[in-house]
Amino acid sequence: MQLDQICQQCLPIVNKVGAFIRQELGSVGDQAIEIKSRNSLVSYVDKTAESMLVEALGALLPEATFLTEEDTVQNQESRLRWIIDPLDGTTNFLYGIPVFAISVGLEKDGELVMGIVQEVVRQENFYAWKNGGAYCNGKPIRVSQRATLADGLLATGFPYYDFERTEDYLKVLGYFMKETRGLRRLGAAAVGLAARAGTCRAALTFSRSAAVYRHPPVG
Repeated sequence: MQLDQICQQCLPIVNKVGAFIRQELGSVGDQAIEIKSRNSLVSYVDKTAESMLVEALGALLPEATFLTEEDTVQNQESRLRWIIDPLDGTTNFLYGIPVFAISVGLEKDGELVMGIVQEVVRQENFYAWKNGGAYCNGKPIRVSQRATLADGLLATGFPYYDFERTEDYLKVLGYFMKETRGLRRLGAAAVGLAARAGTCRAALTFSRSAAVYRHPPVG
């Protein structure tokens, strides 16, 4: 399997879906928003974007199955499986905050071997494949060589449905507030993870049950 070729074939697909999401920004009325839970929203934009990805990626690798956020296709396990979050940061999108992403990963025999994260508004494609390095819009990227927390700018996230360990979480945040350059909560996990090789210098993960489709592979 030529992972570099598959990645290059995926990029135009992701770009097309990103253009659709940008087109819909600011156009979704309250009546078009579904509430999955108090802090988990979805609209036709998520579902349409996912359907577009499923159709195009299914044509690219007909033997692959899917694990998706919005369940627009039956989720199945197989030797090859696409893992898709069509709009990571839906709440940001619906509230007009321009930080949200498309996340696409390819799993082979249970191992993530290729992934793309597009920060939609900035039109930045972060992508990597196994043993192939990582890139942003064609330019090689890598994790910072900073070796101390004091020089680090951290990206993290907040719990949105399991608040049993809120006090522990706040203690951790308090420590890093004092010991680093600062914390950034972007509201889109995929953007925060991609930022490790971009504007931020580390990613702070504090989760009891992070969703599998929110963790793109690193080259």
